[in-house]
Amino acid sequence: MKKIIFIVNDSHSLYHYRRELVLDLSKKYKVFAILPKNKLNDSISKSLNIKIYEIDMLRFFSFKTDIISLIQLFKIFLFNRFDIVHTITIKPNIYGILASFFFVKKRIAMITGAGSLFDVRNPINGKIRKNIAIKLYKLGLTLSTKVIFQNNEDAKLFHQMGLVSKNKIKLIEGSGVNKEEFTNNLNFTKEISKIKKKYKIINKNVIICIARMIKSKGVVEFSQLAYLMQDKNITFILIAPFDKNYNLGEKVQKKDINKFNSSNLVVINKFVHDIRPFLKLSSISILLSTYREGVPRFLIESLSMSLPIITYNSSGCNLTVKNNHNGYLVDRNTDIEKISILINNIFKNKKLKLKFEMNSRDLFLKKFESKRIISKTKKVYLD
Repeated sequence: MKKIIFIVNDSHSLYHYRRELVLDLSKKYKVFAILPKNKLNDSISKSLNIKIYEIDMLRFFSFKTDIISLIQLFKIFLFNRFDIVHTITIKPNIYGILASFFFVKKRIAMITGAGSLFDVRNPINGKIRKNIAIKLYKLGLTLSTKVIFQNNEDAKLFHQMGLVSKNKIKLIEGSGVNKEEFTNNLNFTKEISKIKKKYKIINKNVIICIARMIKSKGVVEFSQLAYLMQDKNITFILIAPFDKNYNLGEKVQKKDINKFNSSNLVVINKFVHDIRPFLKLSSISILLSTYREGVPRFLIESLSMSLPIITYNSSGCNLTVKNNHNGYLVDRNTDIEKISILINNIFKNKKLKLKFEMNSRDLFLKKFESKRIISKTKKVYLD
């Protein structure tokens, strides 16, 4: 039986975003994973029936820790043999590919979004640091056999910058969501009742945003929107855990959100393990992100739960909305008041809302359903 190993910089991401892929691969491959040290790893190992190698890896660059990570990775590949290595996100794409180069024939890197490193509006701090990171990225992608991108804009950018050759590029939009696990037909009556009671939600119309608590994810703009529409019988729910390790000057503090404090804004600053009851409760999903996304998982899950979407016409986000078909694409510079008008359009027009809901689910099934994504990914392994 052939062996495949994943290298991911976050244990949660492997389990929640790649679980179905791992389980499907387990039918024909022996699957392994390399993850940062985390108390979740034992339960993930048992649940997915895979062996996990733990290493010291931080999400952000640290010269000392990165050297340690590279050495640990090299030792794993020196003493173990694998047929395929699949790395996900920037650090695994660099150090994982580099460490496995002499030992693994097929080295697949996945770009889940260009991120702040390539964002003109929210650039990574320090030219020297950025140049080093880009050169390391080029080295990792040069040594890879295939590179998976989640949107065409990122693929074009990386190719134009000379980071990856065209013949290596494969496009797979998103990480996939299970159509049975995420559907508006599921009954969450008890869970929704608890949510309403806990957060004192009495309005029928709920608008939701789920993101990290950083500026480029649009959490401040979402709070502004809630402040503007606080007399419209709408509750805004912002699920946004604080990102303590984020070091790009994009951290959002409580005071930034409190500037727009309003009675109709519910802010949840912690990770929510099951967002489906929140999506079921909601009428519209909004993500005003300027971050270089791959395809935001939150928006894919919103599509699967038949929610209309309002999002910026930016890379990755724009793949989840056909304008006036299942929601609205708005320009990055669109005034918050104009977005509030679009929200009112949806709530006032029941036929339009129903149309958006049906088209969201249909778009999800055509593009983002997990079986489609898994099939495309397996073809890359065989290519």
